[in-house]
Amino acid sequence: MRRQYDRPYRRPTPTGYSRPRSRRRGRLRVGRLIIVLLIFAAIVAGIVFGIMFLTKSGVFAESSPQIPAVTPSAQPGASASLPVDDLVAAATAATAPAALGLQTELQQNGETLASFNRTYPISFPSGGAYTSLAGLTAFRGNNYRDTAHLGTVEKSVARLNEGWSFDMGAALTENTAAGQPIIIQWDADLRRMMNLYDGKKSKDNLTEVIFSATDGKLYFLDLSDGSATRAPIDMGFSVNGSAAADPRGYPLLYVGQGGNGSGPAYMNIYSLIDGQLLYRCGAEQQDAFAYRSSYQRFDASPLIASDADTLVWPGENGILYTIRLNSDFDRAAGTVSISPDEPVKYRYTASQYADDTQISGQTSRLYGFKSSPAAWKNYLFAADNGGLMQCIDLNTMTPVYAQDLGGSADAALLFERTDDGAFLYSGAYSADHSAHILKLNAISGEVIWRKDLSGSVEGSPVLGSGVLNGMVFFNVSGASGGQLIAFDKDTGDIAWQYPLEYAGTSSPVALYTADGNGYILQCDGGGKLVVVDGKTGQETANISLGGETQGSPAIFGDIAVMQSGQKLFGIKIG
Repeated sequence: MRRQYDRPYRRPTPTGYSRPRSRRRGRLRVGRLIIVLLIFAAIVAGIVFGIMFLTKSGVFAESSPQIPAVTPSAQPGASASLPVDDLVAAATAATAPAALGLQTELQQNGETLASFNRTYPISFPSGGAYTSLAGLTAFRGNNYRDTAHLGTVEKSVARLNEGWSFDMGAALTENTAAGQPIIIQWDADLRRMMNLYDGKKSKDNLTEVIFSATDGKLYFLDLSDGSATRAPIDMGFSVNGSAAADPRGYPLLYVGQGGNGSGPAYMNIYSLIDGQLLYRCGAEQQDAFAYRSSYQRFDASPLIASDADTLVWPGENGILYTIRLNSDFDRAAGTVSISPDEPVKYRYTASQYADDTQISGQTSRLYGFKSSPAAWKNYLFAADNGGLMQCIDLNTMTPVYAQDLGGSADAALLFERTDDGAFLYSGAYSADHSAHILKLNAISGEVIWRKDLSGSVEGSPVLGSGVLNGMVFFNVSGASGGQLIAFDKDTGDIAWQYPLEYAGTSSPVALYTADGNGYILQCDGGGKLVVVDGKTGQETANISLGGETQGSPAIFGDIAVMQSGQKLFGIKIG
């Protein structure tokens, strides 16, 4: 018989009810399950964080620099907006077109035009008002071609560091050279309508680098880290210059076809909404209206006259094309379309000009515009391969004046408007290896000063502003290297010279710190990038990119983007 005290004792409850033993067991089982789940979760988390650590991703990823919002007017190197003035360009006896034997003809839709008056008049604004976008939409920034830096550098300019690099393919054809990237910070609604990758559509202050490469592709990269923002466009042709974005904020991109010699050459317009080719104008072999038959390229970066909805594009075949686009951008619907008119074509000839198949010795001049033109009001300033600079009234398509620059002009013309007048700065070179640096009166075309040096000038000049006011900077190439030269813009006197190890065609860029200091960034032909103090010419920083460099940098904030070899680099300044 079992004794009473052998039974387990249970404390009576107030109700006389004793809790069943099974509930305690259930609670223990749940607790054990929670512990097991926590251990499993910890193991999984450890594996995930380990992978992140090894791959430097997720929370262990190196953070990309934040690109601040930048306003379109934040261009310290760009000419300030000036009131609309009544200055009118007019030739002197020495610069009259007839003095150089200049003769011109016009054509539209195959018909010769006796005269022309534009139905929608063109009047370009000041350089600082060229675009409504926060970005560099054209070669050297705008219609004055006076800046390639937007914003300021916050820190001192004592270091250059490679932030990122992007590999590109080999050039499709020989004798092609990379141009300047364009850089744009897109508004939120524009990002949403474009074919950007999902993560980029939602990125605040996304700043996109667009580069037309010699490998036949258009690349789109995030300025902050060099990652792709959308799929590249396979154009199928090599580019020998800089693309341009529409300055009105329309999602349109203008790309010139380089080719090699007499191959197909077209002006191309792409939609930045879906990447489709919307328009192509040019010729498979030769525009029949061109005097030059053996070189049909569009190397110059075009301009868009926003008020007249007109594309202005000089070709290396010696023809200036103006095309009314009849563009329609519905920002709310996210659609863009164009229905271009037949181009109005301007061709010219002058004393000593001949097609390059007819050259004898060094007496002939070559047709064609390789240099990117500048524009002011209704005037286009265009310099050609033969050394002739023309001021053309775009509303009548007639020459106002002409000037002999002394040699071939590859460098873009630089326009300046001040309280003292309007001026042009030009660099050219001749077959005897002489470089010609000129300052012209933009109203009359007369030479204010001219400096002849040994070498050549193929990079475009840049004006100083702020602390560098009164100076203009050129890259002059020689037989045994190059020189970055600072000139007094009023007299042409040399303020300082900085030696470059390798000759090159890259253009100097003026950049400024938040505290007002000014510097010049320059790359030589061997891929060495240097920063020098703009007042003294003393080097403050350098970096070697390790490849042949021909293109020019563009700088947004404190990141410089440029090509060297078959790579595109994002260089952190400071």
